[in-house]
Amino acid sequence: MKKTITTLAAAGAVAGAGVLGAADFGLVNVGADDPHFPAVHAFLAMARDRSIEVRARDIEVPNLKNENLIRIGAGNYNAMCIGCHLAPGVEKTELSQALYPSPQDPSKLGASGDRGSEEPSKPRAQLKGDVEKPARELAADLAKVKSLQVRFERFDGLDHGQMLGASLNAVIEQ
Repeated sequence: MKKTITTLAAAGAVAGAGVLGAADFGLVNVGADDPHFPAVHAFLAMARDRSIEVRARDIEVPNLKNENLIRIGAGNYNAMCIGCHLAPGVEKTELSQALYPSPQDPSKLGASGDRGSEEPSKPRAQLKGDVEKPARELAADLAKVKSLQVRFERFDGLDHGQMLGASLNAVIEQ
């Protein structure tokens, strides 16, 4: 029994040293622009899912029908998400085409009750509160808010980290 435990401990130490060595030598490319080996992909997906689940446990979901929150969310989307996930009428960018896996186009998700041409990730975390639709359907819901209209404008000379030749900014009008 003692020999079995010693052998298992030694094997675990060797395996751990191998994993740390591979990471230290940069053998595993964790970049978002390169497909991963299945084992690496599974590990990264598990780590991401568990991280989200642990941190989302106590989040109270706000009223997702609140038009002010929708406006704020649209502005945040424009500022932080448009470079990868794009927006209606926005052409694919060099960045959005290089990511792996490809980010979903939210304007094609949930517009008619379907999930669009791309199969979205299943919701990972269970949030407290009354959530009628997953967050990924927010883009389709924005079009239903009568008092909200979004007009995209190009501002020459301003770009989002050199991703776009000209910045796209949503102008939210009431």
